[in-house]
Amino acid sequence: MNISVLDLAASLISVDSTNPGALELEIADFLGDVLEELGFHVDRQKYSDLRMNLFAYKHPERVKILLCGHLDTVPPAEGWKRDPSTPKVVRGRLYGLGSCDMKGAIAAMIAAGSESLKEDEEIGVGFLFTSDEEVGMSGAKFAAPKIRDVFKALKLCLIGEPTDLRLITCHKGVLRATLRVKGVASHSSIPESGSNAVHHGIRILDKMLREGVPDLEHPLLGRPTLQVTIIKGGVAENIIPDSFEAKIDMRLVPPETEESRKSLILRILDEYEETDAKEMKFTLALSPYEAPPIPEIATISRIMKSMGLNSQPSGAPYLTEAPIYWMQGIPSIVIGPGDIKYAHKPDESVYISKLASAKKLYKRLILLFNSS
Repeated sequence: MNISVLDLAASLISVDSTNPGALELEIADFLGDVLEELGFHVDRQKYSDLRMNLFAYKHPERVKILLCGHLDTVPPAEGWKRDPSTPKVVRGRLYGLGSCDMKGAIAAMIAAGSESLKEDEEIGVGFLFTSDEEVGMSGAKFAAPKIRDVFKALKLCLIGEPTDLRLITCHKGVLRATLRVKGVASHSSIPESGSNAVHHGIRILDKMLREGVPDLEHPLLGRPTLQVTIIKGGVAENIIPDSFEAKIDMRLVPPETEESRKSLILRILDEYEETDAKEMKFTLALSPYEAPPIPEIATISRIMKSMGLNSQPSGAPYLTEAPIYWMQGIPSIVIGPGDIKYAHKPDESVYISKLASAKKLYKRLILLFNSS
């Protein structure tokens, strides 16, 4: 069975898999059926009532490079000029929710694997497609411990996040936190009879903004960051507020980890002694990722250069599932046909020519690495 990258990408876009939502299981079932029809063995790893990962493979004992992607998308942003779930080709670009991030890459991977098997039916081909990447990465966390059970000769993962076909070998980590401060309400004309939670919260945030970013600079990723993204507090203009809440987004660069940044933030919080009614709750935490200098990455760089692609290893500011796989000792690189500037925004799209180039690159890597 021949498969068209464009047709498969359009079919995937037509299946709504927004996260959060209740439809991620539907796209996993659909794609599982497609992969089985193409002759792959498919393990449907259902880990909740609404979510499922897919392992798909031929000759898994020979797979040295595993092609990975996520099946979910973010919800459509305001401002779409067309139906996000109706794929449309306009002037060489495929439009639709997930076209860039990252249903187009998944289609290119599957087409590359299928074509590779037509050239050599004994070659090893392996895929891992996960759920819930856009919110909690629960799919990757569930799948990662099982990867080496299936692919015992595996050397690295290739994740198809949008890189505009650049070679990404590192990316920032993230630590998100919620600061809460309790105060005592009073009439605003006699503030001394209360305790202003907003004032305390602002002073704590000011100290964190000044002291909560390590003095580091990574050659590919730049400096780490700390940003306050949401603030809530108070109930009326003439009442001293008795509560304060702030959401904080921190981006990390090597060699720091989420634990080292947590320690820094908690130390700053402890040093603020004007109130004890304060707490910091950490939510999403993922260390930055930097691929080890394995020879396979140098080989991939040479192949990309021979194809006229940007082969210079570079970094990305966004997250991928790479740190989760690295916790199992599996290094990753990131190469995808989408461009991050078109992701998570109205009228998301990907160039059809980039889909074709991605398929060609993925096929060359499969044939090179998984042939013995």
